[in-house]
Amino acid sequence: MSRSWVLLFSCWLSPVGQPRIGAILLIQYIQCMRPSEALNLFVDHFLLPEEFPPLEHRGVFFLGPRSGTKAGRPQHSLVEDHLILFLLRHIRRTLSAGERICTLRPLSGYAIWIERAAAFFGLSDVGWSPHSPRAGRASDLTLANRPFIEIRELGRWQCDRTLRQYLDIIGVAG
Repeated sequence: MSRSWVLLFSCWLSPVGQPRIGAILLIQYIQCMRPSEALNLFVDHFLLPEEFPPLEHRGVFFLGPRSGTKAGRPQHSLVEDHLILFLLRHIRRTLSAGERICTLRPLSGYAIWIERAAAFFGLSDVGWSPHSPRAGRASDLTLANRPFIEIRELGRWQCDRTLRQYLDIIGVAG
């Protein structure tokens, strides 16, 4: 799922009453997060640049502080995208500390909303899943000639082989 589809789906989700799912979709894509990481984000799982000046115009997500991550330990993800920083400021103003950004549970519920958005735009046969924003981000970065290691670090892939599978699958689907 490329950036333009993520943006379109996110915009569609808000007026149908699912702005938080739209926010999670954007965050997941731009930060190259696993779906479980994105769905488990709480309001207090990120720092904004103004909350910690040494970040210098960047924010940070703390992944897995409560439930762990696939790596088996808490991880972090730097936020440099201005759209995501804007969105996080809005989330901080409108939600309470300790509140989950997206109350949607389980992963199948997220999949249903991705399927609904795809169907609305006549794309039911594409087969996008909750992993598609992450794979799409990796593919978009590859097409933009970003170094492989940079993509791997952004998505916190544990091994090169796994990332190559994501890219190969998208290449074949493209």
